[in-house]
Amino acid sequence: MDGGRAIRRLNDSSDEFVRVMCSGAIIGGIIGGVGGGMVGLYIYWKMQRINTEIIRQIEELTAEDGQGQE
Repeated sequence: MDGGRAIRRLNDSSDEFVRVMCSGAIIGGIIGGVGGGMVGLYIYWKMQRINTEIIRQIEELTAEDGQGQE
């Protein structure tokens, strides 16, 4: 194998390496984005339920305080 063929073969394999790495990065980014979005929505919905529960408890306490003072 002469030097020219070896260099061309190296360039071809490095082009394939770059192509595979880019494809992997894109696919990994999509999977990570979807997974992260799902986790984020789960945390958001959980916080909303907790906030609703806290507000309900505060309203009950203020209603009890209001009845005792009248």
